[in-house]
Amino acid sequence: KIMALSIYEGTDPGSEVADAVAVRHDGKPGSWFLKKLYVRNDDGTKYYQGISLKVLDGGDPLLNALGPRDFIYQLFMGDMQPTIEEWNSVGLVGELNIDDIGESGAADTSTYVPFWLRVYVPAGTEPGVYEYVDISIGAIEYNA
Repeated sequence: KIMALSIYEGTDPGSEVADAVAVRHDGKPGSWFLKKLYVRNDDGTKYYQGISLKVLDGGDPLLNALGPRDFIYQLFMGDMQPTIEEWNSVGLVGELNIDDIGESGAADTSTYVPFWLRVYVPAGTEPGVYEYVDISIGAIEYNA
């Protein structure tokens, strides 16, 4: 990890996502997986602007063995679960710009910026847990 920005599953320091987000598929044909996540600054000497998130399908070995799948990834910023209309408004790009964390002279390590990950799991995908959905973070890092 180059920057001190991390993805979390909850609002406590112990809930940091170590490598990738696990997508749990229940076997229903053409289903959506939904998960609330957070971005947090882990360094009290830095602040961040121009923060962007992008979903990277890391290539789960189980999925690779099954052949190509047309997963769809969406990201949405906010604390409340998005409505269908809100999901439809963001498109299918799997990218998101989020609020700055901290400012000049004031690093912020207490704010957890909430966002939602939505993954479409296509019909024909075996039930299971796929643990290779990476979310990359880009930002401009400044000394506080």
